[in-house]
Amino acid sequence: MRHFYFLPIFFLFLLPFSSFSQQIICEDLAGIETYSVVPTDVNNTLLWSSTSPSVVFATTNSNITTINWNGVAPGTYTISFTETNSLGCDSTVNLTVTINESPNLSIATVQVCEGTTVAQVTAVVTNGTLPYTVNWGQPGNTLTETLDLSLVGAGYTGNDISAVLNLYQTVSVTDANGCSVSINENIVDVIPNPEPGAITF
Repeated sequence: MRHFYFLPIFFLFLLPFSSFSQQIICEDLAGIETYSVVPTDVNNTLLWSSTSPSVVFATTNSNITTINWNGVAPGTYTISFTETNSLGCDSTVNLTVTINESPNLSIATVQVCEGTTVAQVTAVVTNGTLPYTVNWGQPGNTLTETLDLSLVGAGYTGNDISAVLNLYQTVSVTDANGCSVSINENIVDVIPNPEPGAITF
């Protein structure tokens, strides 16, 4: 008696699929980024694409490309890499790129009289994402800070302005997304006290 065995036959199809990963960029650091994918077969058709016209690829038919994100508005963008074989079967991998708006920082210069040991200065922060962390280079994390002038500008003692008339300070602000901005500006002007002549009689 003969026995017949039926072996299962598996058919392998290359079905479309999609996978996602994410990249986060601060607006002030946005520049040229290089992206690459290891294809199944370099002889297959390779294509970089995006649904956003703001995303411009240096090349679209290679496994390596670059994008210049400088000047691209903050937001979330998707870039895709598709590989297609000779049968028309394809697969796509995606990368979500988020450009976070960076904060802007300005500080109005405060004028103080010679001999002043403290000065109150205020940082004005726009854009970015709250909350902000402020670093004045001394204890304090508020937008308005009372600066100890002995810590600002080498050579200032409160009574001697011969070495430093304009006091510079480095101030940095970091937002909730980790995007930061720093300035090093003259934020305190020390104004010489008037020196009237002697009283005569």
